[in-house]
Amino acid sequence: MLSEEDPSLVDRVNQITQVESPYFDEKYTTLPVAGTWMDKIKDDTNTFDTQHYLDIPVERDGVVAPRPDRTNIATSLEMISDTLIFSPKSHAWGKGLTMMMLVHFVGDMHQPLHASELWSNEFPDGDQGGNLFKITYAEDVPDAGKLAQYNQMHLLFDACGGLYTGYAEDADFNANLRKNTDELMRDFPIENYPIEKLNPSYTTKEEFMNNAVQPWLTESNDIAAWAYDQLIATGHQVSQAFLQEARQKLRERVALAGYRLSYILKRVDYTMRGKYPTASKSGTDYESATYVLVAILTALVIAIVFVAFGGVTKLRRLCKDNDMDPRVRFVDVDSPENQADRYGSLSNSYV
Repeated sequence: MLSEEDPSLVDRVNQITQVESPYFDEKYTTLPVAGTWMDKIKDDTNTFDTQHYLDIPVERDGVVAPRPDRTNIATSLEMISDTLIFSPKSHAWGKGLTMMMLVHFVGDMHQPLHASELWSNEFPDGDQGGNLFKITYAEDVPDAGKLAQYNQMHLLFDACGGLYTGYAEDADFNANLRKNTDELMRDFPIENYPIEKLNPSYTTKEEFMNNAVQPWLTESNDIAAWAYDQLIATGHQVSQAFLQEARQKLRERVALAGYRLSYILKRVDYTMRGKYPTASKSGTDYESATYVLVAILTALVIAIVFVAFGGVTKLRRLCKDNDMDPRVRFVDVDSPENQADRYGSLSNSYV
C-alpha cells in the first residue's frame, strides 16, 4: 500500500528499478532494499564514496575550511533529478540505477553529518563529517555500555542516536520496522508541516537544487552545528539530556526524509506518465501514501554496517554495454550537453 488513490504506484516505481535486475541481485531492484545498494558496494569500490555527502564546513576557532569535493551529494542529486524528472528521453536502465541512488541519497542528505564537517583547532584538516570526532558517554546515560560501540559522532548519528541499526533486509530490523514507522508518523505527523517544507515548487533542475536540495542540506548542517557546539562544550562527552534531544532531532529528519521522498517519487512517476502533481496534500490519502516511504527511509538512513556486494563488475559491464561512464553520468548519451560536467547553483555555492 503506497496510496489509496493510486495503489499501483509502488509497482510502477519498482518497475523503474527492476530494469537493473539482469545486472544486480534481484532483491536490490525492489523497494525498500533497492536503496541500500549504495552502501552495499562500498567494500567493492570507492567510485561513489564522495556522492554520499557534502562537507559544508562548520568553522570554529577562526579556522577556515577549503571548498568541498566537486563530486558530492548535491551534484549527485542534480544528476539524478536530471535523469528521473527533467530528461524524459533518458535511458530506462539509467532511470533504474538513479532511482536506487535517489532513495538512498534523500536519506543520506537528512543525516546531519552527511552535510557537515567540523574545522577547528582540534581538527585543522576537518573531522570527516564526525568520523574523527570521538565521543564518550556520561554516567547518567542508562545505556552507556550498549552505546559504547558508537564511539564517534558519525556512527551515533547514523544509528539515530543508537535507536535504529541494521539494514532493510535484516530480520531483526524488519521485526521493528512497522513499529518504528508508526511511532515516527505519530510523533511527527505530516499535518505539522506546511506543504512548501515538504514539496517545494520546482519546474527546472535549478529550482529543484535551490528550493529543495539546498534548504534540506542546510537544515542538516544547522543540526550538526548545534551538536558540535554541545559536545565541544562537554569535552566530547554525551549526556543523557543531549542524547534525548539529539534522538528527537534525528527521528524528525527520518520522518521528513520519508515525506519528501514520497513527493519526489510521485513527481518521477507523473513525469514518466506525462502527468504532473499539484502542490497540495490530503490527510488520510497522503498519510497512506507516505507510510511505506517513511518505513523505507527508516531502513536506509540508519544503515551502518557495510557488506561486500559484487555489483560493481556488473555495473561496469552495464555501462560498457550502453557506452556510458560508470561514475556519474546516467542521462541521454546522445546529448552533448549531458556529456559535459554540469553543476547546479547549490554545488557552485559550496564547491
